[in-house]
Amino acid sequence: MERLTPILAAAQWIVGVLLALVAVGRSRRHARAGVAPRLLARLALLVFIAAAVVVLLASTTASRFVARWLPAELASSRWRLGAIAEPSLIAWALLALAGIWNWSLGVSLRRRTAAAEL
Repeated sequence: MERLTPILAAAQWIVGVLLALVAVGRSRRHARAGVAPRLLARLALLVFIAAAVVVLLASTTASRFVARWLPAELASSRWRLGAIAEPSLIAWALLALAGIWNWSLGVSLRRRTAAAEL
């Protein structure tokens, strides 16, 4: 599990960054109404970037060098897993909020478009 954790974290990081970029692009379609979901998606993107730094520091090769400056309890595998999971959880929650907000804006846009066509 020690070697698998950074690989899984990197995989979910890649997917999260891609979805955050998609959420930013979709919120641009809604002009002024999409400002809040765009900010949420950008904040999620920043948290994912910070989580990438944590993943790089928690990887097996870098952790040997970083462990010299950390207290012993912070060099444990349980702490590393938490340090990877917690920022990712925050970023995924922000991304979910941005996605729900974009979804509601898209539904209202479709309703307005359908009403204008009639």
